[in-house]
Amino acid sequence: MEQFVAADYELVYQSICWTLESQMLIGRRFLEWGCGFAVVSALASTLDLDVIGVEAESVLLEQARRVIADWNAKVELVHGNFLPPGAERLADDPTLPSLGHEVESVYPTIGLDLDDFAIVYSYPWPGEDDFHERVFESFAATGALLMQFCGPNDVRVFRKSASPPRRRPLG
Repeated sequence: MEQFVAADYELVYQSICWTLESQMLIGRRFLEWGCGFAVVSALASTLDLDVIGVEAESVLLEQARRVIADWNAKVELVHGNFLPPGAERLADDPTLPSLGHEVESVYPTIGLDLDDFAIVYSYPWPGEDDFHERVFESFAATGALLMQFCGPNDVRVFRKSASPPRRRPLG
């Protein structure tokens, strides 16, 4: 298991609240990639979202189940890989931590695809934020939101647009 580092849960909760109050949503499904102890999933469930938390590490998932039970939160926790099948090809670095999980993708198990979720939350390992964005841009529904906790005082929210992202000129 990789080293576990907690997010700033108060800031993430405030960011979810802001998103729900100020952004148009395409639905109420919330997906947490790599949920750890599932605190963000539990917080999201208090906001009337339909929440699924995905975790590849069995030890963390066991702790997450305790948190969800203690909070009596309405969260579905699923053991598996949050990457959709084929997403690995989007990585420009084969050593990214998100690529190292020896478990199957969760989407066939839950009967949903990434494009079935309105909000996807991730706390990427250093250097993985661009990869998470590429996966989201490739597999999420148009209009869906990606929320990333990237460190102290740094929560980013992206919307998938209908048009492909603009590319910088080469030169």
